[in-house]
Amino acid sequence: MFQESLDLKPSERAVFKVAGQLMAGYIAKHGCPSEADHQAVVDWCINTAHQMAQQVDQQVVSDDELG
Repeated sequence: MFQESLDLKPSERAVFKVAGQLMAGYIAKHGCPSEADHQAVVDWCINTAHQMAQQVDQQVVSDDELG
């Protein structure tokens, strides 16, 4: 079995996790995307997760930033 490891930074892991959850939600609601639509759905999931992370970063002050 082929296993590829990713060396992601914590913020990248967070975006990856949310993108995966968005993809799971998409599949639960719509079923698996067709091969033609697969990349567009993946891109949407990643872009949405990234936008969410950026918005959280702008609007939420962490304990580290306060100190």
